[in-house]
Amino acid sequence: MRETVRGMLGVMGSVVLTLAYALGIVLLAPFPRVTRPLMPYWGRAVLWCFGVRLEIHHGPPHSISSTIWAVSHTSLLDTFAYPACLPDSTVYVGKVELSRLPLVARGYRILGHLFVDRRGGRAEMQRFFTLAAQVSAERPLFIHPEGTRSYSDVIAPFHRGCARIARQTGRAVVPIASRGGDTLWPRGRWWPARGVLHVAFGEPMTLGPDEDEKTFSDRVRAAMQSLAEGLRDGSQRGRSSGA
Repeated sequence: MRETVRGMLGVMGSVVLTLAYALGIVLLAPFPRVTRPLMPYWGRAVLWCFGVRLEIHHGPPHSISSTIWAVSHTSLLDTFAYPACLPDSTVYVGKVELSRLPLVARGYRILGHLFVDRRGGRAEMQRFFTLAAQVSAERPLFIHPEGTRSYSDVIAPFHRGCARIARQTGRAVVPIASRGGDTLWPRGRWWPARGVLHVAFGEPMTLGPDEDEKTFSDRVRAAMQSLAEGLRDGSQRGRSSGA
């Protein structure tokens, strides 16, 4: 009973925090530089409501202005964990389904984040690639190369969008993996259990001059898989910091 009450309070707290933050972004629409830096605090506050502690391993590289964050996605907790540990200047790429949530979608766009419709056809994807390349010239770009949430320990094959943007911009790609979220908040559960969520950063990777997009995608995927396995067996759990 106690855990049920705690879980319900956590969900209520997360909803209130998210709606309050989204409303603040909309009300202060002319001043995104005021509301954008609050995103990491929002992520940490939601995790706190759920009783989840975030452990960051190896941390983001110091040079972040020209980075593409290629991240794994295994749990709804990732939605809050990644903003909690990434720079507030990051541009997030979300699936088009999120645009159906009016207040959240408006706040998302005000902060300069992007939606992608992978079913929108070639013209829609080309429009997205062009826009993403323009945005990533000035700010870090966050993308899920798998395209959807993974329900196993194996990183799914990548879409080539990440590699294509890397080729268009010359930006480095940093693989990132999380561990623990799928256990704390598995499918079918209304709220997560208390515990620790681990996030590990890999080394920046660049696409070689003669390297094709598939080969580069496979390299980044292998690096992400190595990070995930390292978190599982403990070998990546070094130089950690809480958030």
